[in-house]
Amino acid sequence: MATAVEEFFDVELQNDARPQDLISPIKSYVLNQSTAHEAVAKLVESLRAGSTTNTQAQYDISELALVLIETAEELPDTHEALVKLVVTLKQRSEVSQLGFTIELTERWHSFSDPDPNNSLRAEIRDAFKNLNHFVALVYNEGLDEVDVYGLQSLAWALKRDGWIADHGSAGANPSSSLQALDGYIPAAVQWMLVAGEKLHSQSQEARENWSAWRDCLKWIAEQSEVYESTRVIAQQAITKMQQIA
Repeated sequence: MATAVEEFFDVELQNDARPQDLISPIKSYVLNQSTAHEAVAKLVESLRAGSTTNTQAQYDISELALVLIETAEELPDTHEALVKLVVTLKQRSEVSQLGFTIELTERWHSFSDPDPNNSLRAEIRDAFKNLNHFVALVYNEGLDEVDVYGLQSLAWALKRDGWIADHGSAGANPSSSLQALDGYIPAAVQWMLVAGEKLHSQSQEARENWSAWRDCLKWIAEQSEVYESTRVIAQQAITKMQQIA
């Protein structure tokens, strides 16, 4: 994993012009060259040094949130480490309001399953699936406010009107066609697989929709038009849901 991590931090984040003093501590941490507490200490020091105004402080914290989010999207093998880092960061008063919800809201608002002709379709889908997995893990560790993103992903995947009607119809919008489930389902069911028990326990919306969501997944798992991997992960989510309630 080290090569992929180094390339991501040294090339992709640099190209995105993320601050080096925020990149370096996170890179060292996910490469097991420092502990979560050591990384957080360096991050807080950098934030203090650069934040001369409230506006600048909020900008720097948003940049930190973006580094964490982009890492989670690109490097799923770092999720466990990143979750520990986020939990440790949230314990520090300087970054207790990490800016996650602002940046995550932007991610969710801007996502729709890419057009089939988009050459980056697979990469965009993978990034959104990875982000859902990461945020579900964060939710499991006590950041309860992020449940809205899981509920939104589940609504997109399992409460969309007209999946059957749109399938194969002339001129159907690809983002609302059956094939779009190959993007929405792998992302949404991360919440069932990772945090289903907590979501069912704490969210009235989840409890009210549980049976309907399960029935939707059963239908999707039978559709030959979607990828086999989509059918398999849908069935895994069904099994998990049945174990919960």
